Amino acid sequence: MKFYIILFLLFISNFLLYAQKTPKFIIKGIVFEQSGEAIPYAYVRLINSKNNVLLIAGITNDKGTFNLNVNKADTGSYKLTISFVGFSSKTIDLTINENKTIYDLRKITLKQTDIQLNETVVVGERKKMQSYINKDVVIPDSTMINSSMDAIDLLSKVPQLKVDRINKAVTILGRENVLVLINGIEKKGNSDFKSIQPNDIDRIEIITNPSAKYDAEYTGIINIILKKKFKQGLTGDIDLNYYGLRHSEPSISISYGFSKIRIFANYSFYFRNHQQNSLETRISKNNNNNFKYNNEYISENPLEYGHIFQFGTDYFINDKNTLNITGNFMYIKENKRALSKTTTYQNDSLTENFESNIYRKGNYSMQNYSIYYKKDFHNPENKFTTDINFYKMNFVSNVFYTDYYLLPSFPDNLISRKIITNDDKYSINLKTDYIQIIVKKISLETGYNFYVWNYKNSTNENYKTDKFVYNENRNAVYFNVLWKLKIFQFITGVRTENTNLLINDSINNKYLHFIPLFGIKYNINENQIYRFNYKRNLSRPKFNSLNPYFYQQDSLNFRVGNPYLKPAEYDFFEFNYSYNNDGFYFSPSIYFRKGKYIFGSQITQIGNIRYVKNENIAKSQKLGLQINSSITFFKFIKINPFLEINYTKIIDNTINNDGYSFSFSLSTELTLPKNSFMGIDLSLPEKYYYLQGYTKDAFTVNDIYISKSVFKKSGIVSVGITNPFNNIITYTYENFNNIETNTKDIIDFRMFFIRFIYSFSRGKEFDSLERQYNMERDK
Repeated sequence: MKFYIILFLLFISNFLLYAQKTPKFIIKGIVFEQSGEAIPYAYVRLINSKNNVLLIAGITNDKGTFNLNVNKADTGSYKLTISFVGFSSKTIDLTINENKTIYDLRKITLKQTDIQLNETVVVGERKKMQSYINKDVVIPDSTMINSSMDAIDLLSKVPQLKVDRINKAVTILGRENVLVLINGIEKKGNSDFKSIQPNDIDRIEIITNPSAKYDAEYTGIINIILKKKFKQGLTGDIDLNYYGLRHSEPSISISYGFSKIRIFANYSFYFRNHQQNSLETRISKNNNNNFKYNNEYISENPLEYGHIFQFGTDYFINDKNTLNITGNFMYIKENKRALSKTTTYQNDSLTENFESNIYRKGNYSMQNYSIYYKKDFHNPENKFTTDINFYKMNFVSNVFYTDYYLLPSFPDNLISRKIITNDDKYSINLKTDYIQIIVKKISLETGYNFYVWNYKNSTNENYKTDKFVYNENRNAVYFNVLWKLKIFQFITGVRTENTNLLINDSINNKYLHFIPLFGIKYNINENQIYRFNYKRNLSRPKFNSLNPYFYQQDSLNFRVGNPYLKPAEYDFFEFNYSYNNDGFYFSPSIYFRKGKYIFGSQITQIGNIRYVKNENIAKSQKLGLQINSSITFFKFIKINPFLEINYTKIIDNTINNDGYSFSFSLSTELTLPKNSFMGIDLSLPEKYYYLQGYTKDAFTVNDIYISKSVFKKSGIVSVGITNPFNNIITYTYENFNNIETNTKDIIDFRMFFIRFIYSFSRGKEFDSLERQYNMERDK
């Protein structure tokens, strides 16, 4: 703790010393395209005209503005050069004299460069990736946009991101808990992606060291920023897809824009039927008394189907005030059957043989409403935002077990069990954030978060009812300070969370957490940077881990929760180098992660019966290397490889577990003639270690596809196959206290698919007002 206090005081002292300096000259301006749209992240340099020595350099922010604070400069002639990939550079002659301290160049316009190739005009584009102190910003190029069927498809082509096209999920490679935002607003469900067309996306922010603004559970943030332009009139798209008899989710999205109001809605039908099987073998050796447990679980027609609906409106009150209101609804029914076969052996002699026929039916309903408001001030960098979110969910499940005992034999060897589960959840989440520029290149961000969560579970098994009631109130305040000192950028901040948990009206757990962070960035040149980041994270226990009642898998396996579990804490250190030039991105990172109060399973075996209870029983250390890269060959082949190698050690009073892990993923896309594209995604996930063992997924080719634009690029057709060579297989291995367990889980995801999306637009583009977005910034 002393180390963090000393480190924080050093940063504050540097901050105060720097804040007292007054620049000798200030040069500022705004960079635009010919269309009138601002150019973010343009490169600005001030050069001495006599000796061509670079005096100072900088970049424009997301509004296209720049401020060069010149502390040392002689009077005389200088050249100010503004450049951006795909645009002609512009040089402005400046004469600096002692009688003038502020040079306001106002509006600076850059011209796009056009290259004529075989009667096809290729227009220069913005640099595809920019690296900042705690994030990378990816700007989709025309190839990414034209080859993408929807927003989730475009994200699959972005370096560092891992996309599950079937489940419409996206995460950051190498990060465990990632939050997805759209224009700074938390994504409420898969429907949010359906209302976004690839051409709507301006840039994607990949934040690998989230500031104190975000909940301490998140180790990464994906912020999808939409273009400021929207259609005044009717727009929409129709998505038709077929994944054999396993999966389908057709949808339709429409929106209508007026001068200040945009309304939107989308609907999708949800259908799934994925077979899931598992095999488990457990061997216990104790004083020449060997016990073996075998279980095979076979799902039969695991059907899920339902409806998903979203609606909302964007109201652009004026150029400084915007309001967004969104509602989400989901209703899913499940109807599943499964067969569980169990045998046990004592010293190689069969002792038990029984089967369980399992029939599960239930329904899930969810509704979610959010209101988001943003206010800009005279200084465009100063912003106030507030977000109110209400969530309600109900899940009712009826599970019928029929256990048939073949051995041992007894008169009534048929036992029936019925478990009725009713889950009710609701939450209210209020967030307010404010950004204030203190002095040039120094900004303060602060905010408050109030969170209420209520969960009620009622489980009735054979007319015996257990109830679990969970109430959580959490208050959080935070601040971040961002500042720039020549070629260095700094961020420091702290988040304070006060949590009050009440379980079953009798168990009261209170936690106070201080969550610090720090980051520094060093610019080597325009294409190379070094970054160092530190952040503390929390991992909160899930409801199932807290429920203190016994759950029976079968007559030999029981699990019980622990209402006294407290959040696990992790300290994460990362050193990163990034090289980014046109067509080539290379970013290796070395990281160290140290954890305490780690969740672990306390396993007790009484005779042949196994009892599992969760405890805060372990510490962990993880040292690793990650390499992210993106390479373009011959302008029509693009590959995004990712590699991670790490060593994990988990320590407890009685058990130690450690080992090495390797993971790899690769996505490749080829641009073919006649607006066609072909791609392949494959992955080898890492081995995940925990106290008693590890889990690992088998190597898979996720999908192979070919796509073609049709109807003058208003539509796109894609055909392909997912997991063509094997199913999704997860292996689990445990070995402790003379008990060795092997588990193999199998999900049948091999599917041929065909998909067609058609987008339509009737109206004109309108860009005088800006849709809300609240994102991480560098100052």
